[in-house]
Amino acid sequence: MQQLDQLEQRIGRLEAVIDRWIVQQGLTYNAFAVLYSLARADGGNCTQKDIGEAWLLPKQTVFSTCKVLTEQGLLTQQPDNRDKRARQLCLTDAGRAQALPLLAAAEAFSERLFDAFGSERTAHLLAELDALNTVAETIINAEENHSCGAP
Repeated sequence: MQQLDQLEQRIGRLEAVIDRWIVQQGLTYNAFAVLYSLARADGGNCTQKDIGEAWLLPKQTVFSTCKVLTEQGLLTQQPDNRDKRARQLCLTDAGRAQALPLLAAAEAFSERLFDAFGSERTAHLLAELDALNTVAETIINAEENHSCGAP
């Protein structure tokens, strides 16, 4: 587990730095996730489920965050024509006024970060993380398949 602990520590430190940047923008992580997702969304809307899956946030967390942002007048919620249980989220004019500059700031931050890190190192890091994820999934899938056949 030591290597997993080391990986978690490094990911945690990186997440803490990114969280600090989000706080500098005057937002919580969850509000950032919703506003950023809607600013980037094709057609300017998406569902709470889309946001939860993209950001690995619990359904109740996304629901609560969207409720607050709706009360603040930053987004609207409409029934989804494809899934009656889902709600389509859409930025209001006030929401767009906050989310679009946020999107631009996030893209600028990302560009500065990865320019400083270097394109080769970035490509290598992403490829290695993908490879590690594939190995982990393979091991877990094999263990699940093995345990399913166990008496």
